[in-house]
Amino acid sequence: MHGAIVLDLFLANTDRAFGPERRNIAVDESTKQLLLFDFGNALFYRPREHAGIQAGVERLAAVEKDLKAMFDKKEYNPDNYYFQLLTQKDLVKKWCQRIQQLPEYVLWNAVNRIPTDIEPPTKDEREKLVAFLKRRQGYLESHIFSNTELFLEEEIKGDPVPMLQPRKTTPQFLTYLSGLCEETVSITKPLYIEASKDEAFDDILAGLYERLVIPPEAPKREQSPRPTHTFRDIEIEKQFMKRGMKKHSYIPLPDNSRWNAYRQVLNGQNIVVDKVEVGNFVGLTADEIAKLSGGVNRFLGSFMQKQASGVSSRYVLIADTLKEPFSDQTKDNFEAMRDELNKVIIAVRDYGGEVLTEEPAVLSFTQELDKKLPPLETGKKAS
Repeated sequence: MHGAIVLDLFLANTDRAFGPERRNIAVDESTKQLLLFDFGNALFYRPREHAGIQAGVERLAAVEKDLKAMFDKKEYNPDNYYFQLLTQKDLVKKWCQRIQQLPEYVLWNAVNRIPTDIEPPTKDEREKLVAFLKRRQGYLESHIFSNTELFLEEEIKGDPVPMLQPRKTTPQFLTYLSGLCEETVSITKPLYIEASKDEAFDDILAGLYERLVIPPEAPKREQSPRPTHTFRDIEIEKQFMKRGMKKHSYIPLPDNSRWNAYRQVLNGQNIVVDKVEVGNFVGLTADEIAKLSGGVNRFLGSFMQKQASGVSSRYVLIADTLKEPFSDQTKDNFEAMRDELNKVIIAVRDYGGEVLTEEPAVLSFTQELDKKLPPLETGKKAS
């Protein structure tokens, strides 16, 4: 059964039914072999206008980016929970390795069995399909194990099954889940941490990563001073927040939308600050770049020309340098991320904004802010 499910995941087949009313799986009684049939919802998919599904290469790209894209129309196949049957890690690994050993000619033979007088798929689409399968051989195992939460989704979110499960509101249910997760997922006790309210979330996250994820014997990754870190340290030391700096402020735009800025100072000037921080987590950096890439032109186009009550506008982007790929990041993805950041930097400068990428420039900027912000009130004098 593990082999069948791993094959479906390899082929991005979202339709494997086991019920008495509908079934596309069988056992050959003479050989005791498992037989799979009906792959209409695999790979390119089949177009179903009523479900909003378009067949084609776009579906392969979506599945390659995120395994969850396979399960895009659960409402049309609500009983398709075969992912729940992946319970043994060693068997998942075994079948992923078997698929990895398939030679390229087998992939081509399978694709070439699609009659050539049927179009789509076109010749170009067939070549892209084989290229997709070749790449998928290499990453399928990691794709599965990076989505292990899917193993338990139905157990946790589905309807109660009193005969098979303890009540979901009891400690016994957690014990039951833990038993299901042997060799697949580990459920640990909750982690509690106390931190200073002035300590930045990114710093807390980085500290946890170093303490709990990086092996003790691994050499520490030394980082040169980062502009974003320098700004945050001075911001805390000088107590900018208590002196009037706004955190994650929403800046109104002419089209009635709003721009969520990292920091804002209103004192003689309307100063908006954004950042691109390079720490240990590719996701956080990618999100910040994506936010700026998707909207900085629209925002700066109006913000830099706006004079609110005679107050001039100033935009500052503090950006760390992307020097090397993150862990598990491919070179191509890293280059694409760096190109996107460079485009953002060029756009900011084109609109008259400032980009601070060196520590001295950040130190100079924080000195300006220190002078602009009012002094911290230490208490009223007694009358």
